[in-house]
Amino acid sequence: MSTVTEDTAIVNLSGLQMLPWAKTFLDYTDSVINDLPEDDAALDWRPTDEAGTWYFSIREQAMHIVDERHDALSWISGEDAEGRLFQQQYGGTSKPWEFKPATREQIVESCKAGRQAINALLSKPQAELLESTDKLREEHARIVAKLRDEDKDEEADIREARGPGRVINIVLFIIAHEQSHRAVLQMMLRQRGHTVTRLA
Repeated sequence: MSTVTEDTAIVNLSGLQMLPWAKTFLDYTDSVINDLPEDDAALDWRPTDEAGTWYFSIREQAMHIVDERHDALSWISGEDAEGRLFQQQYGGTSKPWEFKPATREQIVESCKAGRQAINALLSKPQAELLESTDKLREEHARIVAKLRDEDKDEEADIREARGPGRVINIVLFIIAHEQSHRAVLQMMLRQRGHTVTRLA
């Protein structure tokens, strides 16, 4: 029976070395955001359907993608992301969302700033990505207490046993979230005849 010896080169990997696909997916989002058209009429096109439901415009889809980078990072740090967000009013699925006016250049710059912050996280040793933060621990305690107040003890027990969120989970959320919205933005751009980055 053989034994596996731990390799220190692997132990000391950065987050980005441990998650090489993270760079690929984040780069993909950055490329699609950089492909946004220059003119406002093109940015403000929004799909319609026979049900009359509300859709993001191309501009709003892009703003939501870059907003979520800043918003999710604030879950880790506890810093107020409000001033960095384009979104002013969350509409859920029932009503339009409200956004601040933003130029293509402002959206691209916000995307870059969010990426720099994510890169700073991913440059840390992998062990740090498996840790929690004061803000994540505070939010965990709040949710557990709320569940107990609502007599949802079984769910509270499960969350309590799992412990507070970890940095890696938020990074994976950011990547997964923008993966879905990026695909929609990419399709919207293609439908309107714009040139857009495609990896497949």
